[in-house]
Amino acid sequence: MIEKIEFFKYKKLENLELSLGSGVISIMGTNGTCKSSLLHIISNSYQAFELNSGYFDDSKCIKIIKSINQMVNPKIETLNKGDRKYNNPAPKYSGHYYQCTYSNGQTLKFRKHNQKDSNRYRVIPKYDSKTNEKLPYGLVIYLGLGRLNAYGEYQDDGSISRINSKLILPEKYQNELLKTYKSFTRYDINEMNYEKMGDLKKRGEFATAFMGSDSNTISAGEDNLMIILTALYSLKYFAESLKNEYKNLPGILLIDELDATLHPEYQTRLLALFNEICIDYKNLNIVFTTHSISILQECNRNKNKIIYLTDNITKVGQMVEPDEFKIKAALENKLGRDYYSNRQIPILTEDKEARDFLTAIIDYLKITEPYSTQCSVALQHIKLVDSTFSSESLKKLFVESQIDRQNLQMIGIVDGDKKPSPTYSLIALPGKNSPEKIVFDICLSLKMRQDEPEVKTLLTRLIDEHSCTMKYIEDNIVADIQKIETKMSMDKEQGKSTHGLLRTLNKNLYEKYSSIFIDIFKFWVKDKNNSNELNKFYYDLRSCFKQNAPYYGLDQNIWKNESIDSNENTPKQLGLNFDEKQILYDELQEDIEKSLLKVEV
Repeated sequence: MIEKIEFFKYKKLENLELSLGSGVISIMGTNGTCKSSLLHIISNSYQAFELNSGYFDDSKCIKIIKSINQMVNPKIETLNKGDRKYNNPAPKYSGHYYQCTYSNGQTLKFRKHNQKDSNRYRVIPKYDSKTNEKLPYGLVIYLGLGRLNAYGEYQDDGSISRINSKLILPEKYQNELLKTYKSFTRYDINEMNYEKMGDLKKRGEFATAFMGSDSNTISAGEDNLMIILTALYSLKYFAESLKNEYKNLPGILLIDELDATLHPEYQTRLLALFNEICIDYKNLNIVFTTHSISILQECNRNKNKIIYLTDNITKVGQMVEPDEFKIKAALENKLGRDYYSNRQIPILTEDKEARDFLTAIIDYLKITEPYSTQCSVALQHIKLVDSTFSSESLKKLFVESQIDRQNLQMIGIVDGDKKPSPTYSLIALPGKNSPEKIVFDICLSLKMRQDEPEVKTLLTRLIDEHSCTMKYIEDNIVADIQKIETKMSMDKEQGKSTHGLLRTLNKNLYEKYSSIFIDIFKFWVKDKNNSNELNKFYYDLRSCFKQNAPYYGLDQNIWKNESIDSNENTPKQLGLNFDEKQILYDELQEDIEKSLLKVEV
């Protein structure tokens, strides 16, 4: 198996190192980034097995595989025809084009060799004369774009011929192939042979149980699917035919433009099949080029290797740590910041007081180390919804209901005195009290704390911004808070109902002095005495962001995972997988349904 290729100079591949390895590998990039050339180089880096080699228990293995697949172990001179004039892949350069390092530790350098009486060139290895070096053996099945030519549009009927029926896959693999094809297409094939369409391609020729449906009338995608499956089960046949002492010899399937003509469902199902076979047979390698977002997403889920080649005009580069979101932006020719713009996760809160407190927290996190380097980008992609929910409504919405996650892509935040059970995307504000109670308590304590440096800074700001002195706070805000306390106490003594009264009075008072209270929220956030509470909320909010980010096409990793606590004593994160927990469906209360109608996502 090729572990890595180091390019010195070959076309636009220059001073570039690509790591490969076994398993499933996706090669992506915009047009003109030498994706197909990379497939050619991989194929060129193996020596073909002789038809009667002693590596196999089944002596017909290689002969059969060659008979039913269009290209087996093609070399660069076969795949790369060049232009009408001599085509130099490295103008003004002399030397080795690239170097391959194989899994057995062998390293070979490859150079150009011009063919006589031809505008083509070969790329061959340079062997050390002091060793017994040779090109490693490997089976390569190459599926080029010729497989996509439709049978119905092929004009040269005279060149279509049936392949020897004795040179087809053994019954075991043939049955597996037909069973898999049926699972994709529902076609129950009752007669299967192979045919050549001139030098263009080889394909399965068959009839089905469906009237009017056969290999000549199926869609281009279904024809392509049969060709890919034939190659795949040929690869499996190869792996199982190797003698025990040669089980490490590699088999490689190369597919140019895997997604071409295939429905996204076929694409993702094929990728699952590729992974299944490569897990079962460690000596197999499936490498393909693609522009498909569906395949990209599936590769991410399966943790398949992704090589994304970038067009740097004169030469090709490689995207560092490619992920779905970077590649989507690149394939759509957008800058990352443009791609992410207008993608925001809604946050539902109880009321305006909560939003004011949350805004103070978010503004602080965006500009304050160590938080800002980890979350400042992510926090640009949240939106505080201007709507009011009771804490009970939020709990029912996020905890007790079974709304499909596709329809509930939000974060809910209740006041700090509610303490919800952590689940999905519902958390509590820091402070262990309602926002208004937090600022009221601070106002009541300011006179006793006015000599503290932080409090002095706050009072200076209040004077500068609001002409609000300590005397004004005592004569007005503190006096109004005490009036509420007196009112509540008197009503209780007189046996009057106080249900909802405290909340109403507190909200009215908050609204009266809201501009001052917003600065007091900022004071609370900066107070080191509240750092533990703030840190816990930071981790809870990060967990919620990461759970919701994929639904908005956002990369979870734009909110970094590092600890912000130098002692690494981070609070336990929620991180619950919402697919792991099934919640019984309870119909939402009417007030929740009405509130949801107000939400503008």
